Amino acid sequence: MKLLITTLASLFGALAFAESCSYKSDDYGTLKGTCRTPKLCDTLAGYLQKDLCSGGSNNVCCIQKSCSAPKGITGFCTSIKNCDSIGYANRVKNRCPGGNDVQCCYYDL
Repeated sequence: MKLLITTLASLFGALAFAESCSYKSDDYGTLKGTCRTPKLCDTLAGYLQKDLCSGGSNNVCCIQKSCSAPKGITGFCTSIKNCDSIGYANRVKNRCPGGNDVQCCYYDL
């Protein structure tokens, strides 16, 4: 029980006091994010940009951005790997800033 409380306190502390970051995209302007671990960024359904945060490779700029999927569905921008791992069945290209591995992830009911 003590370990669970300690883990939750660490997680909430990391969420509350994260360093801010921004990523400048030619097509989408400047996007604001927060510095997180890559794993936490995936958990938050974001996508990451490297070398924008202090603290080395385990501290990346995590950007959470919605995107327009087909049929008027709202999705979110994340890595292909993350989208596939959380069970979302559909991805669409060219709707998100970032590299080719960042796509609009959505679920079509």
